[in-house]
Amino acid sequence: MELSPLDLAYSRKTSTPAKELVFAATGHRPKILGGYNTSIQQRLVGLAWAYLDKARPDRVISGMAGGWDQAWAEAATLHNIPFIAAVPFKGQESTWPKAAQVAYYALLAQAAEVHVVDSSSLWGTDEVKRAFERRNRWMVDHCNQVVALWNGGTGGTKNCVHYATRKGRFIVNLWDYWEKGEW
Repeated sequence: MELSPLDLAYSRKTSTPAKELVFAATGHRPKILGGYNTSIQQRLVGLAWAYLDKARPDRVISGMAGGWDQAWAEAATLHNIPFIAAVPFKGQESTWPKAAQVAYYALLAQAAEVHVVDSSSLWGTDEVKRAFERRNRWMVDHCNQVVALWNGGTGGTKNCVHYATRKGRFIVNLWDYWEKGEW
């Protein structure tokens, strides 16, 4: 993926004063991205790696859900960029397959910081949705730029992008690159 010098310069301008350039990621889970398999995850990491290679933030924030969030965290580790794991609530991974839990714990172990947004264990659907929303807002409130992998549909990614817009964050949506497989 090629970012123009203007894109990179603009991405460093933010309405939020900051000493560090911090990017947060929001995006879809594997079921929307083509499924739960190694090739999809490798493509996601490749896209995140390419963006981070060009943009070079000081830190990144990952919401740690499967799909784009974890690919973002993995790509950050490959670039030695510290990442903050913004975990929506304790036990978010409890219903995932064992292999997904193992990968999640391995990423958490590499995080520079783990921030649990809601420290209680949640079980009700509405509580879980609200925790994801609080996590997304926390990420936006603690970054300069949001890097989205969003197809334009409804859901948590849309809500996060709209909140970031209201907060004046610079937003980059990589969906077209994802669809074309170009980066």
